[in-house]
Amino acid sequence: MATIETRGPCQYRVKIRKKGHKSITHTFLHLKKARRWARKIESEIEDGLYFHSTEAENTILHVALERYAREVTSEKKSAYAELARIKIRHPPNLLFVKDHEKIHPCLACI
Repeated sequence: MATIETRGPCQYRVKIRKKGHKSITHTFLHLKKARRWARKIESEIEDGLYFHSTEAENTILHVALERYAREVTSEKKSAYAELARIKIRHPPNLLFVKDHEKIHPCLACI
């Protein structure tokens, strides 16, 4: 359920709490926009379409690349070539070499 709180003379904070989901908050300057957003997000949650993007917004590129290399690239036939491209475009000090060595030991030399 969404609750709208007044914050100062012209700020409105929407809090949405649903069982089984993280709390979602957002601040607006207009009450009409706050209500519209609350309805939209509640509808998405009920339909199973809502994606909480906090993790994605806080993920740094090199962390995402490391995860991709571990979870996706390691399953590909062309893992060696793809990991080499990742290392060339992004310096090795940003990537965990040990994870790549598990997939192919020669990648530590690239």
